[in-house]
Amino acid sequence: MSPQAALYDDDTPLPPPRRTAASTAWVLVFLDGVLLGCGSLYWLLRGRFFDENLYSALAATTPNEVPEENVTAVAIRLAGVLGLSASLVFMAMALGSYRRGDRWAWYATWALPLYCSLEMATLASYQALTPTVMLWDVGLFLVALAALVAGYRHFFSLPEERPREERHGAPA
Repeated sequence: MSPQAALYDDDTPLPPPRRTAASTAWVLVFLDGVLLGCGSLYWLLRGRFFDENLYSALAATTPNEVPEENVTAVAIRLAGVLGLSASLVFMAMALGSYRRGDRWAWYATWALPLYCSLEMATLASYQALTPTVMLWDVGLFLVALAALVAGYRHFFSLPEERPREERHGAPA
């Protein structure tokens, strides 16, 4: 029997687990889901974007000139429903699979920075990228990228390199 195994054979409690950036990266994914949900909830309830300058950049109108039953309002509400659904999926994934260290969750999290990049590129192609939208998308992008970088070691390390409390199965 190894000397280290003998240390834990009796009833002495294990030392408290070390909190690392990799083991708490799921919080950043959850935060990104909450932020995405807040913006989507606003779109759903109000039927308009939170940046009023976006209207003038896209259609040369103001939000007051856009009637409530307009196709634009319906499309914005639909985008709110889709964004709210995506945020719920990401929050559930953060609490479950990402926290456990399932690799598919790390790969699925790449959808967040990809979404932000595509939205910024689309708005820039229409010359409608306003500072407010840019700050929002860059913020979501950076939080998602921080979660991916912080969680990399958690997902792609060998089981022997992980702390004992994070391994799947019984402790050795």
